[in-house]
Amino acid sequence: IQGRMGCIFYVFAFLIFMSVAVIPFYMIDRVTHTREQLNGDYQAFAFVAANFVASIPGIFLIALFSTLPIVLLMKLKNFGYFLLILFLSLICSEGLMAVVSSLSPHFIIGIAASAGLFGFFMLCEGFFQIKSQIPGWFIWVYYMGFHTYAFRGAMVNEFGSRHELKDATNPNWKTGHDVLVYMNMNNVQKGDDCWTLLGYCFAWHLVYYLIIRNNTGKRKAS
Repeated sequence: IQGRMGCIFYVFAFLIFMSVAVIPFYMIDRVTHTREQLNGDYQAFAFVAANFVASIPGIFLIALFSTLPIVLLMKLKNFGYFLLILFLSLICSEGLMAVVSSLSPHFIIGIAASAGLFGFFMLCEGFFQIKSQIPGWFIWVYYMGFHTYAFRGAMVNEFGSRHELKDATNPNWKTGHDVLVYMNMNNVQKGDDCWTLLGYCFAWHLVYYLIIRNNTGKRKAS
């Protein structure tokens, strides 16, 4: 049971963390877009929408080829739902990296800041410290990081419908529901975290659009 939880945590943490690699490419695109928009050839909304749509096939393939060996080898439940959660998580991280790239003066600073932010969210997503063990003054990190909803969604998918557990290290874990109770995830419906991740996807890209439009507007004014 702990092996399954560790595997779920590692897969999402690793693949989300690797999205920092896109920051240099976003910064290169930003320079090209700024020049074209100042010439009146390219608007901020078209740029952000095109980047978002163009990234979907590649992200889906990454999610698919990651889900295939993990779900099949670990015999995790519900291939399609695991793929959906992973896909939405990667879209979220891509959007956040777009925001970071638009605020960073250099790609090394952006990568370092993103790595620190992801590590920060990983610590409080409910694996190292379950929700009830996180201090009240620090619980906002649990709710703020989209890592929480990715991990929790995968956990509910895996253990929510398991009626009997074998070889559980904790004698109190008789069913998958018992695991979710221990992890403070028993009061979550299966689809809730998907909607939350979808909201994060659009929120990060909206913020990215507003930053790009504002930065270009300042350059036009100057």
